[in-house]
Parts: sequence; C-alpha cells; structure tokens
Amino acid sequence: MTEVSSKIKTEKKSHSLPVDLLIRMVKEKRMGTVGGLITLLLLLTAIFANFLAPYGPNVVNPDINLLPPSAHFLLGTDNLGRDMLSRVIYGARVSVIVGLAASLMCTLVETILGLLCGYIGGKFDLIVQRFVDAVMCIPLLMLVMVVMSMVGPGMLQLIIVLGISGGINTSRVIRSAVIGIKENMYLQAAEAIGCSNSGILTRHILPN
Repeated sequence: MTEVSSKIKTEKKSHSLPVDLLIRMVKEKRMGTVGGLITLLLLLTAIFANFLAPYGPNVVNPDINLLPPSAHFLLGTDNLGRDMLSRVIYGARVSVIVGLAASLMCTLVETILGLLCGYIGGKFDLIVQRFVDAVMCIPLLMLVMVVMSMVGPGMLQLIIVLGISGGINTSRVIRSAVIGIKENMYLQAAEAIGCSNSGILTRHILPN
C-alpha cells in the first residue's frame, strides 16, 4: 500500500517540462518572472491594439485638441486632437517588435560567436576578438547611425543592426563561460570517447 501511495504521489507531483520550468522560474527568479509578465502584457497590447484602442491613432479632431486627461480621453489629446492613449497603444507595436526581435537576434549572435571563440580558440579566437575590440570601441548609437545610413531606413534593417552589434559586444560573456566549461572533467571524458565537436557544443557546453 505504501508503494502504491508513493507512486500516486509522484505521479501527481510530476508535471510537463514547460510547467516545471515555469514553476522553477517563479520560485527562483521572481524579478525575472515580473519582467516576463510585463513583457507579455506589452506583447498582448501590441497584438490586440485594434481592440484595446478606443479611437484610431490618426483620427484628427481640432475641436478637442490639447484636452487634459478625462473619462473619454484617459491620457488627453495632442495639438491635433488625436487620442494619446490610442497612439501609445498602437505605438507599442513598433517598440515590442523591434525590442523582442533585436533581443532574439542579439542572443543568437552572442551565443554562436561566444561558443565558437571559446571552444575553437587559437588564431580564430584571436582574430575574432580583435574585431570585437574594434566594434566595442565605437559607441553603439554612432555605429547604428552609420550602418543605417549605408543600408537605408527600415524596421528590418534596424533589427538586424541592433541585434548583430549587441551580440558582438556581449559575446565575450559566453566566450568566458565556455573557456571555463572546457576545463571540466565531463567535457574531457566526452572528447575521450570520441564525441564530435557539434555534439560537445550542443549537448555538453550549450546547456551549461
């Protein structure tokens, strides 16, 4: 009976992987959970802007310009009579798309660059790190302005420039972590049994 009851308890406690990750994040990373909820709220606001905005973002009415916040216009109106709350809600679309897409690209670039430099090392790491030094010497805003003047304006161009430049600047964090992981015994054991470089990177280094 005790074995059966213990099995029932373990089955009740077992959750799927996403649920376990969510519970662990809430318990261990409370500030990260709050940030994730805020990001999710902004994302939902951007997606459902058509339903949340009380008025159109470009509806002009000079008769109600520069009104203070009220029950009809929660954030007031601008000099052209446009509802400020509606414009803020619709403006969240651009901010959320650019912010999330650039952050995802930045994470991808820094992970790939840091993994390769930390694991391969040698001349490859030396050449790449000198390039990283050159990029880090240039202020990010100036670099973005120069590159955008070359490739032209556009949301996609801005996302690519922000993601690549940010990933290059922060790739040294991943590189230093990979160099430390290379000294562990389990990695040397994986090399001794003949694991491929791609398998070592994806199964032993990347998860850590």
